[in-house]
Amino acid sequence: MAKSSPTKPDATFFTRHRRWFIGGGIVLLCLAVGLVVGLKMAEPQLTAYIEGDSFREELNKQTSKGLNFKGEYGKIVRTGFDTAWADSFQASDGVKAMKSLKATDISAKFNPGGFFRRWWELDYIHIKRGEVEVQTYEPQPEEKPDRPWYAIFMPYRVQLNGVVCDWADVKWRMSGKEAGIYGTTVNILPYGTDFEYMAYGGKLNTHGLAPTLDLRSLHLIITKTFLRVVDFVVVPEGQEKASIRLTGEMGMRDNKHVDFTLEVDDVAIAPWLPSEVSADVAGRATGHVRWIADEQTIEASGGDGELTVSGGKLANLPMLGFLASAAANASLKTISLKECRVTFQWTYPRFEISDLDIVAVEKVALKGSVVLDKGQLSGTLQLGLDPEYLKWLPKAEDEIFTKREKGMIWTTVRLSGTLAQPKDDLTPRLTAALKKDPAAAAGLLLREAGEWIKQKIKRD
Repeated sequence: MAKSSPTKPDATFFTRHRRWFIGGGIVLLCLAVGLVVGLKMAEPQLTAYIEGDSFREELNKQTSKGLNFKGEYGKIVRTGFDTAWADSFQASDGVKAMKSLKATDISAKFNPGGFFRRWWELDYIHIKRGEVEVQTYEPQPEEKPDRPWYAIFMPYRVQLNGVVCDWADVKWRMSGKEAGIYGTTVNILPYGTDFEYMAYGGKLNTHGLAPTLDLRSLHLIITKTFLRVVDFVVVPEGQEKASIRLTGEMGMRDNKHVDFTLEVDDVAIAPWLPSEVSADVAGRATGHVRWIADEQTIEASGGDGELTVSGGKLANLPMLGFLASAAANASLKTISLKECRVTFQWTYPRFEISDLDIVAVEKVALKGSVVLDKGQLSGTLQLGLDPEYLKWLPKAEDEIFTKREKGMIWTTVRLSGTLAQPKDDLTPRLTAALKKDPAAAAGLLLREAGEWIKQKIKRD
């Protein structure tokens, strides 16, 4: 069967209705020209309105309503057909995530096309400098006021397509002190009806609670149902090869789950320790810690982790001082770690170190496991020493350090008591061995007395 040829347009239709098409085109052209002329004529009035008090008051009201605090704009200047500038915006008494906000030198571009989608749409907001204080809060149900009948013809939402702040300080309270990220660049983009936040540069400062950290990158997604840390990377000051990375998610409403992972890479330990011991500890940590919970409380928390330490050093510990004095070997007051690894897990209130492995170059080793449960301490450790360190107490090697392995002598040490007052069964056994060997006890007493006199002379 032969295919039928497609129907050609009826050219006579256009011919018959040509005047209608020409007339319609002329009408549309006149409307367009009239719209342009009308806008041009109304431009002075529009500028006066935008820069006037009534528009600023309405903008204060709508911005405050959207951000849940009381805010106020400074001077507003219309800079173009669809752009404007404000010298400042300040807000306080926030009841949700933002407690207060200050911004200066604000530029914005309005998209008139959003009106046809019933949106107040801003293509961008550019802020030269900003300061915001954030806080935690418990979401509460909100009553929506009745809207007037004509609201169906008005924009019903604000659409922000991008916010950039060149210099931002984001602050919060931590243990009664101010903390924050200072001098960072912030980008905010829409994420559905919510937002995602990205920041680069600046410093994370807790004002003494932790070392100052350089912010490498921060990427958050915050919605009504979850807060997701896509990536949060900081670098300790002066440690360009080190990094600390946080990733994970927590629920914001009914599902208050928590699942975060902290990864550390080649981070110096000493700056994180109390000042009274930081000078006596050295080393760089690498590993991870995971925190998981069904609820955002310590009681519902658990997790696991593993850390290794390279270049470790321990000095001036009471146990090392005793060992150095007893063995008449002053070098034992400081030991260099050859290996140091710890694996742990916890389910509140139980914390367990399941694999402790510490080996010093000076042939001192400690291996085993430790448990802290409801404040009670328990555990079994294997302590290894170079035989030379116990020559002053022969009975200890015969009765206590009875195992020989890898050039060291070993004994089992059992822990008990509490974290504040730990106990071990090694001290009583050493005391009993001393009682059996008066000569060793006298030698130890003399060495301890000599060490005390030396320290007294140094202090005086």
